[in-house]
Amino acid sequence: TYAVTRDMDKLYKRHECPSKGRHLVATQNIEKDSLIFVERPLLSLQSLGNAHKGALVCRHCRAFVGGPDLCLAIACGRISRNGVWDYVKEKQKVKAEEETCFMVPCRNDCGEIFCSKDCEEEMWCCGGHELMCTGLIPEPLTQTNDESSEKNDDQLRDQLHPLLRFKLHAIQSNEIFLMVGDLVATVVSLRRQYIEKSEFEQNIYVNTTQMSNLEEILMPYLDFTLKPWWEVATEPSISDPTKLEEMIYLNKTLRELCSTSAKYLKEAFIAIADGIYLDEASLQNKRNQTFRSTLRKAIKECVHKYDIFSELFFGKIIGSFEQNAIGIRARHPLCRDIIENDSFRKRGHLDLIKCLEQTGMIGDAESDCDDLDDASSSQENIQEKTHENDKDCIGNDTNTKEQVFINHHVAEDDYTYDEIAEFIAGFQINEEGYGIASTNAEENKKDDDEYCCDEEIYDDSCDEEIHDSSDDLDMLFSPLDGTAMFYTTCKMNHSCNPNVIVRYAYSSSGGGHSARWGKSLPLVISCCALRGIKKGDELCISYIQSDMNYKKRQKALENYGFNCACVKCLEDGCLNENDTLSKQLGGTQIEDDEDLFGSEEEEEGDTEDGDVDISTVNPQSQHSGTLQLTERKKILNKAFSNSLLGSIPVTTMGITLSYVTQLGSLVLRHLDTSNNVESIAIKHCLTKTMTALKVRDYIESLSYAIIGEKEALCILQQHRSWPSEALRESHRCFAIVAAIGYAQNANFLPANKMLDKSVIFGQSRQIIQPFLDYVESHANSINNIFQRMSMNVIPDYRLSELQGLIVKEGLSSPIRFPITEVEGISEKDFHSIYFAKDKPVIIRGFAKSWSALDKWRSLNLFAQDHGNRIVPIEKGIMSDKRGMKEEMMTMKEFIRTFMSPSSRMPVWSLRSHESEDQNKIAYLAQHQLFDQIPSLLQDVEASPPICGKDGPTHVNTWIGTGGTRTPLHFDSYDNLLVQVVGAKYIRIYNPAETSKLHVLDKSDTEYGAQGNMSAVDCELENYTTHPMAKDAEYTEAVLFPGDCLYIPSRYWHYVRSMSTSISVNFWF
Repeated sequence: TYAVTRDMDKLYKRHECPSKGRHLVATQNIEKDSLIFVERPLLSLQSLGNAHKGALVCRHCRAFVGGPDLCLAIACGRISRNGVWDYVKEKQKVKAEEETCFMVPCRNDCGEIFCSKDCEEEMWCCGGHELMCTGLIPEPLTQTNDESSEKNDDQLRDQLHPLLRFKLHAIQSNEIFLMVGDLVATVVSLRRQYIEKSEFEQNIYVNTTQMSNLEEILMPYLDFTLKPWWEVATEPSISDPTKLEEMIYLNKTLRELCSTSAKYLKEAFIAIADGIYLDEASLQNKRNQTFRSTLRKAIKECVHKYDIFSELFFGKIIGSFEQNAIGIRARHPLCRDIIENDSFRKRGHLDLIKCLEQTGMIGDAESDCDDLDDASSSQENIQEKTHENDKDCIGNDTNTKEQVFINHHVAEDDYTYDEIAEFIAGFQINEEGYGIASTNAEENKKDDDEYCCDEEIYDDSCDEEIHDSSDDLDMLFSPLDGTAMFYTTCKMNHSCNPNVIVRYAYSSSGGGHSARWGKSLPLVISCCALRGIKKGDELCISYIQSDMNYKKRQKALENYGFNCACVKCLEDGCLNENDTLSKQLGGTQIEDDEDLFGSEEEEEGDTEDGDVDISTVNPQSQHSGTLQLTERKKILNKAFSNSLLGSIPVTTMGITLSYVTQLGSLVLRHLDTSNNVESIAIKHCLTKTMTALKVRDYIESLSYAIIGEKEALCILQQHRSWPSEALRESHRCFAIVAAIGYAQNANFLPANKMLDKSVIFGQSRQIIQPFLDYVESHANSINNIFQRMSMNVIPDYRLSELQGLIVKEGLSSPIRFPITEVEGISEKDFHSIYFAKDKPVIIRGFAKSWSALDKWRSLNLFAQDHGNRIVPIEKGIMSDKRGMKEEMMTMKEFIRTFMSPSSRMPVWSLRSHESEDQNKIAYLAQHQLFDQIPSLLQDVEASPPICGKDGPTHVNTWIGTGGTRTPLHFDSYDNLLVQVVGAKYIRIYNPAETSKLHVLDKSDTEYGAQGNMSAVDCELENYTTHPMAKDAEYTEAVLFPGDCLYIPSRYWHYVRSMSTSISVNFWF
């Protein structure tokens, strides 16, 4: 069920001791700025109201969705968060120019949004959403504005479904209960599904030993210090007798909140188990006796073993959140879109002006505008123009920014595109240092007033502003804000002198909205070395602002229940603080809050941290706001590209850059000799890509590489093959450059997909092995951290019952001419009796010791460990008149869409594909998967001895649904076909029968014939069309897991999958 977190590159390992608890230790020396690991959250919570401000993210993976136009419309208030789908449908009808990133609604239309069908499926089946889906809570229920409404609210709450009562209680008390609800729902839902599988599918089709028990499901969530919430909250005051009454009240209040929340959630799940549902959609999706009975059993088991609906369980979980959770602060992709996308800025010109007005940057908010000290003179002109057009709003003390937005009509000619561009060019932007994560979840939550309605529960120490709002982009577009639990990151202890920094990966990439939005960019946290770390050193982060003085640091740490004893604190604690500061500053006394590094005025013109004064821009470009914004973009790109924090290791980068630069130069020379339109277009894009790469502008090179990679693939699809080797190599060049750009900013999933494409189209792994290893290891860590999939287990066709069923129902006719079989054979006998005489033979049990026979039955393994990998899929049946379609997709999508549904049918007869939708049949055929994912080799014998001393020349993997049929053909290699999972029917013809097999001419393109294909449709022969085939002699057999068939070179063979199937063949 869970893919165990792996220590990437062995840079760290987990330790545990009484004094430090769970913590991380370096397993080798780590250089400064090195990326140690990346991670996705176990649980995450988006702050209430954050989505309504335009931070539209996937409910499951927290990737930004919707695209720039839609999110800008939400941010400015032109459409509401609840009107998203109406907006999308309208734009699809008129085929508008606006870019709308792919989104998927909840199957119950509750209002939740997902970036893909995979995420919707995972959240529903494995994230507890099947139990937590309620539909939208009516707005009046979430508002308690005065005491007179409380009585009516209580009466209304009692009439609601318990699940709505639970969510309403969370909204009105503390939204952290929503995250606890997700955890409990996930545990109960998973356990319910496993009970269902074990009870109703445990016969010969499912191996129930692969089911997870309750302990395994709960393990990642309970692997933290579980101190109850009320103890965590009262611990800072426990030594102060004057706060005894306050502590007693706080203890009682928090207990009551937990008790009430747990009660509502338990009642909700029991109501669902009793058939009491919220809406008609729920009735359609969940209502069956099996669901209800297994839910009752899961609830009973969870209560009996862990009492998960108790006050104490809720309190311990929230206590672990309070002590370990990390605040989410992820930059909105719109911030980059308005800087680099001219056409988007023009389309959204009015919406952008409205956003600027709402934030007070233009309009009536004079005080807010005063903060933009580094704005250009054009900004002042915009201010003046706003005063002239909106005199009634300015000076009206009762008017709010929102009222200004409503009352002030914005005309298109109020501000030109150029004026707005120039205004944005003067923004204060801290791009390089953005995304630093705060580990104080409680303080993080206080940033949003909606987190808790009972202010008496928290002391004033929580009111301190955590996030610096001086970044103008964040003022304009709300970042993703919330809190999250990370399995590994949250294990790191605190130090006021940390050696690790934690930050969220942010896509600064170019290349259009597809490079910044959607499923390839889930919420990911990066942990990087702040300085050199020696082997054996503990990895520590700072839970607080470590640049505060000693007393303030210790005060801030009281919320965590300990005093820091790091070297920095020991030194500061032994010295008088003022004396220490005097020594540091040459005897000058300063106040605690005085800026040691000078005022903002003194820093004007400093571009080191990305805060660029517009006056530093080339004067020749200042006549155009668009040009100024372009210059600003270049400065931001340069700052990003020059940053070493978390970047690709220098040696790895050097090897990769050297190779791709040489490859690019070679391709450009070849393209110079071609005058066709396609080659000229690719040459132009590649020239731009390599020019940007030469100056180490990784964002600009990524932008052009993404465009070039798409163009190259379009050429391939149009011609069905590469028109020239230069165009093929250009695609590899684009893919590698794009991977560099993505990986430089820790966006490893899209980087890995680009590298997969390059390998699929012929890129040698050995040449760029270090870069491939670096990207794959981090991509796997993102994909593998406790990802739970709802995929089936392929039946075990080694069982005699299933083999009998296959023979009885799967064969079109009984086996009449069996292929010779042996149970076991020596290498010597095989070569002398069969190989030397070109005689086919089946070796039963040849691969019975391969671990793949058991491991690869689990579709979860491929979906979890390798779900992000891109693979080429053939959809449909090759021999069908309607033909087949080739498509590249992720392994997870392939398994969810095709393999998992196929595995539910234990036997596929010859006629099965006729009764089934052709779109349900798919094949990962003749793919060198081991070259792409070498780790799979550990599950098989990479070079069987009977292949000879030189071993195999090619190793191919065949993974497909039932019903796939490979037409009659021959290969020029000797072939060992090993059946790993499932069953296949094989028919073989001796080369002597070739004259009877109606061989397709090489010019016949029906199957892409190369002179080795027959027109005979085996098992469905048309002897009127192909009369000679009736006299052709053949042998046949059924292969089961562990069996191996030797097919001599040039022997004709036809293969049909009688079930969901996985095979490996060795050409030698």
